[in-house]
Amino acid sequence: MTFFLAAITSFFVVFFGTPSLIKVAKLKHLVDEPKEDRKLHERSIPTIGGIMIFSAFVFSIALWFPDKLGDQESFSDFKYLTASLIVLFFVGVKDDIIGTAPMYKLIAHVIVAFILVMMGDIRITNMHGLFGVYETIPEWGTILLSFFTYIVIVNAYNLIDGVDGLASGIGAINAAFFGIWFLITGQVYLAVASFALVGALVIASIGQAQHYRRLYVSGIGLYLVMTIMFSQS
Repeated sequence: MTFFLAAITSFFVVFFGTPSLIKVAKLKHLVDEPKEDRKLHERSIPTIGGIMIFSAFVFSIALWFPDKLGDQESFSDFKYLTASLIVLFFVGVKDDIIGTAPMYKLIAHVIVAFILVMMGDIRITNMHGLFGVYETIPEWGTILLSFFTYIVIVNAYNLIDGVDGLASGIGAINAAFFGIWFLITGQVYLAVASFALVGALVIASIGQAQHYRRLYVSGIGLYLVMTIMFSQS
């Protein structure tokens, strides 16, 4: 039941908070203007939607994360994940408001990858037959593969935010799939995190179809989604 409460909480935080965020974004001109021919939107769209998704996710997790865990490493994983999300939050805010040089964003992603892979020990250790690889990967190989996978996936996902509802929709589907799988396998704490993300992304996706709620998930939201997906997979 906790996972359902997490989803509902993040859903309503985004639902009630988005109109105010859009108003602030337009007053402060934190929007993407349709000045270039390659842009399909016809009106200005706020670019800081990720702030609301991040806030809803953290608020929901803080309320509904299980008090007791049979596996103490579970809390350790969230400790490193939280540190990574904070780094990406500040990088994403700067990028969405005034822009960030690609090199600085790459450095930030390398730092996050270091936290997750080296400190949190969240890494790919076996390909399970993918690309015909069945052998156990050596430790140095798991580190390089995990670094590469995280950086490539995050930046690839960042490219689809320009299509209405695509980034948030795919993120919600992925998070829902992981949430259901974690419930089946009895990993409630991971299911809570997944469904907290689902609740925030569902209303963001629906809002793309409504002009008065339309905004970009932006760098903050995209970094949040893919970092959580990487750590859970």
